[in-house]
Formats: sequence, structure tokens, C-alpha cells
Amino acid sequence: MDGRELSRAIFDAWNERDWDAIRGVLHPDFAYAAPCGECVAGVDAGFETAWKAFADAFPDGRFEVRATHADGNSVVTQFRMKGTHGAVQLPEDAIRAD
Repeated sequence: MDGRELSRAIFDAWNERDWDAIRGVLHPDFAYAAPCGECVAGVDAGFETAWKAFADAFPDGRFEVRATHADGNSVVTQFRMKGTHGAVQLPEDAIRAD
């Protein structure tokens, strides 16, 4: 599996909530660097912080892969994520972000 296929497989697995598939492709030294600057090391801890927590927050969330660019071992994936944040009840006239 090349980098493009791996990237696609991860997004497809997230959309299907196939956590075993995602865990199966993560490197043992996987670390998640959160936007706040916190870094969580390890497959289980990083997975729970990165993917599972995001899915819990957006229970109907889905990723749409728009483009994938690869150069050697580097892959960049452009995506759009749509979903409803489960922890916030928005008023009917709320402006929804796409």
C-alpha cells in the first residue's frame, strides 16, 4: 500500500468507524500533536485522543477526500469534514459551518 492508498484507507475507515483498521496501520511510535500543543504518544493513547474523541464529538461526521498529493514518503490530503457537534445544541437559525 502506497502513501496515497494509506491516506484514503484511514479516511474511509474513520467514516465507517472501523477503529481496528485505523489501529492496524498506525506505526508503533505514532504520536498525535494536538492544535493546543499537547502531544500524545502511543497508538492507544494517540488514537483515543485523535480519532475516537473526534468521532464522539461529531457522531454523524464524515470526511470527503478532495485531493491527495504524494512525494516519496510524504503525503498531504485535502479533505472536507461535515458533521454535527454532539455536545452543543444549536438554535434552528444558527449559521452552520461547512
